[in-house]
Amino acid sequence: ALRSRRIGSSEVAWTIHDRLFVPEGIAYDPATRAFFVSSQFKRKIVRIDSSGAVQDFVTSGRDGLWMVFGIAVDPTRRLLWAVSTAEPVMERYSMVDENATGVFAFDIQTGALSHKYVLPDRSPAHRFDDITVSANGRVFASDGGSGMVYTVAPGGKSLEVFVPAGTIQGPNGLVTTPDGRWLYVSDYAGFIFRVDTATKAVIRLLAPPDVALYGIDGLALYKG
Repeated sequence: ALRSRRIGSSEVAWTIHDRLFVPEGIAYDPATRAFFVSSQFKRKIVRIDSSGAVQDFVTSGRDGLWMVFGIAVDPTRRLLWAVSTAEPVMERYSMVDENATGVFAFDIQTGALSHKYVLPDRSPAHRFDDITVSANGRVFASDGGSGMVYTVAPGGKSLEVFVPAGTIQGPNGLVTTPDGRWLYVSDYAGFIFRVDTATKAVIRLLAPPDVALYGIDGLALYKG
């Protein structure tokens, strides 16, 4: 009965014809109506235009890019943000890159690197999973390896801890409200948290008893 119960439906939007691509993050640019998709294994980002044509936006490993996970469009400042972490399963892995992780920003028109913030400390192991950008340009990145949430302030020069370790067990998906007041964070352990971006106060949201929240990866805000 469970196998036959339909709880949703979908259809193919487009296909990336690369069996080793291993897609992860997806982002949409409303100005150009283009989608961007990140690759874990191939260490790159592709752009898919409104006709469905797929082209490299950032080629494999360019600008020191490692495995690419979450990506987010900043439509106001015309940037594509991405989080990247080095892991042995990626193409052309080198021990030199062990536990390297960072946040990259690319010009959405040209693909040129605009910003790059790399964590100087590689121990304990970090693993950036997802990223979001608030209306004022503040960037938030989840670190599932350390249990922290990092931020880059508008015009900031480095990554700063926004939510310290020990607050959220396995932060992953991120999304902010349109006014930037609240940041929602999914915990891979089975919870969703709300963070006050002004005070950094964190509360765990209650969920219906018949809803399973384990393993939530990405988050998106839709009509409240």
